[in-house]
Amino acid sequence: MYRLVVLYIAVACGFVLYGQDDAVRAQLAQADRFTSESNYSEALKHIEAALEINSLSLEALEKKVNVMLLSERVKDISDEIEQLIKVNVQQPEYYYLRALIHINRQKPQKAIDDLNNAVYYQMPEKYLDKVYLNRGMALYLKGDFIKAENDFQAALEINPRNSTVYHSWGMLKYEERNYDDALKYFLKAIQYDDNNPITFYNLAMSYLRIDDMANACYYFNKSCSLGNRNACKVYYLQCTQ
Repeated sequence: MYRLVVLYIAVACGFVLYGQDDAVRAQLAQADRFTSESNYSEALKHIEAALEINSLSLEALEKKVNVMLLSERVKDISDEIEQLIKVNVQQPEYYYLRALIHINRQKPQKAIDDLNNAVYYQMPEKYLDKVYLNRGMALYLKGDFIKAENDFQAALEINPRNSTVYHSWGMLKYEERNYDDALKYFLKAIQYDDNNPITFYNLAMSYLRIDDMANACYYFNKSCSLGNRNACKVYYLQCTQ
C-alpha cells in the first residue's frame, strides 16, 4: 500500500532566510542549484564559501549537513560536528546540527537530548522554531504524539509561516488516521510553500484515504509535475484507468 513520504531533516523542506548578508544568500542560492542537480561537490564549495563569510550561518550549516547526507558522507559530517562541539561546548548551533543527523539515523532520543542542549545554551530566538520543530519530529518518531504536538505549536508561535511545521503536524495526524486534520495541516503547508512535491504527495494520500479521488488525483498530478516519481506512478495506477 502507498505510504506517506517522510522528511526527517526539516531543512529538506526549506526555510526563509533571516536577513543574511547578500553574499551568503548568493552562495547558498548557487548551492541549492547544484544540489538540485545532484552535483554535491560543487554545492559544498558554495556552502563553504558562505561559511567563510559567516561561520555560524545556520542556513549554511543546515545545507552542509543535508548535502553531506545526500552524498552519503554521514561519518564525515558526524566527525566534523563532534569536533566542533568538543571545541565549542556552549555553541547551541552545533548541538542542533548533531540532532539533525540523529533524526536522520532514527535515533530520536539522542536528537532530543541535543535539542534540549541547544535550548539550554540559548539558541538565538530567531532559530528556536527550528529547534522546536525538530524536537517535535524526534518525539513523533518516539511515538510521543502529545509532546510532539506541543513542540509543533511552540514552533508556530515563533514562526507561524513555517511550512515544514504544518507538514510535520500533518504527518502526525495521518499516522493517527485523523485524515481530516492531516488535510488541514498539509493544506496550510502548501499555503506557505507551494513548490514542494512531497507535501503535495502526502496531501494526495490523505485525500485518497477519505476516498476523495478527484482531489487525490489532482494533487498526485501536481506532485508528479514537480518531479515526484512515486506520485507519477500512483497517478497512473489510480487516476488514468
